[in-house]
Amino acid sequence: MPRHLLAILITHLIADYGCQSNWIAYHKRRRWDVLALHGLIYTSLLGVSLGWTLGWTWVLENGLLHVLVDAGSSRLKGYLEETHRHRAGVWVIASLDQFLHLFLLLHTQR
Repeated sequence: MPRHLLAILITHLIADYGCQSNWIAYHKRRRWDVLALHGLIYTSLLGVSLGWTLGWTWVLENGLLHVLVDAGSSRLKGYLEETHRHRAGVWVIASLDQFLHLFLLLHTQR
């Protein structure tokens, strides 16, 4: 089990949900600047809470990985919602999004 599991999970939840407004969640699927803003906020919180412990390379790497995962998942969720596809598909994408985020956070530790 990773050494900093609880700190990583709490930081991820705060950065990905607590610091993401509805406006950012809606617009990051359409606008790269909003996705970049979300990535900056996420990476900044990772840095403040975990950078001293896990290293700044880990923080930057996971900030970039977070943006890449969100670039795909938010656009796919947006497409499914806008085309009125089955709501279960949106939940599947959201679940895969969180699985990928947590998998990458935990498996990029050195």
